[in-house]
Amino acid sequence: MDYLDRDGLKFSFEDYGAGVPLIFSHGLGGNLTQMRELIGPMEGARVILYDNRGHGRTTGALNPTKLNFDAMADDMAAVLDHLGVESAVAGGVSMGAGISIAFWRRHRDRARALILSRPAWLNQPYPPNLMLLGDIAKLFDELGPEAALPRVEKLEAFASMRKHFPETASALMQNLENARDASVATTFRMILASVPFGDFSNFAGIRVPALVLANHDDPIHPFELAERLAAGIPGSTFKEFPSKHQSLTEHQEGFRLRVAEFLKTLTKK
Repeated sequence: MDYLDRDGLKFSFEDYGAGVPLIFSHGLGGNLTQMRELIGPMEGARVILYDNRGHGRTTGALNPTKLNFDAMADDMAAVLDHLGVESAVAGGVSMGAGISIAFWRRHRDRARALILSRPAWLNQPYPPNLMLLGDIAKLFDELGPEAALPRVEKLEAFASMRKHFPETASALMQNLENARDASVATTFRMILASVPFGDFSNFAGIRVPALVLANHDDPIHPFELAERLAAGIPGSTFKEFPSKHQSLTEHQEGFRLRVAEFLKTLTKK
């Protein structure tokens, strides 16, 4: 594990493999370890993973006004600067997909391509599919992390998720258990209020290849949302892959296969 000092924070990151640089960002409440498990070793790619501000092993006093997609996109650029990487394929899951879009908006000459997996945001703050995370943030605010965790299980929306999408519920609970910190509520609340782009017209200028990935059976990352995002990005490629609900192994293998195929198209150009 390596670290980068930036903006009063110490960002943790990993850099492995060789080939086209691929910087990939995790989702809200997640961490780089989850992304390493998802991506694994990717042939033909130099994989760069990092913990976003307010997440994982990244530490330091958080500035709530910088818990937003624009600031996190600049963090992504700073990681590349630290490693001496001029341009990279920018990608991520959920929140990470939004960060990648914001990275293209703010540093478009550095984005060689985009990989947007299971997006959870479009241009609406507090998206309906993430209402549960807002409820969890409220519990953490009111009770503190330790007392709030047992109460999360009793939330109607979480109980329904546990019944119908147990893998999604388990992953969410694991993220909460790994992030027992008083700043979790602030991190969730501020990022939920942020958006990665303002209007779909922003995408008119995208001239780099883009891959949008989605799966069914995922209440936090609606398939239809990914479809709409792909339709708004000129010339994007839209691919479905197995959900965690279907099989975690098939989910990971399906993701790796589609990303590897996409990266190969970049090296042929």
